[in-house]
Amino acid sequence: MKGQVGNATTNATLMDFPVVLQDVCGKHYRKILLKDVQVNSKFNYNLVSITKLLKDRFHLTGDSNGLYIQR
Repeated sequence: MKGQVGNATTNATLMDFPVVLQDVCGKHYRKILLKDVQVNSKFNYNLVSITKLLKDRFHLTGDSNGLYIQR
């Protein structure tokens, strides 16, 4: 099967990952759990779906310093 750029891959497994949210200076804000993360050793990079986070009741805000996702 072909993907957008090369061969398409399927996820090897779905996992939940605990994550500590912090800013660029290292200040910790809170812990969250990212659910149903697709894990595949053939992936070249990691993706976070903003749309999925918004559906899971997170909020996207931003200012001149960057974008922020919060619940």
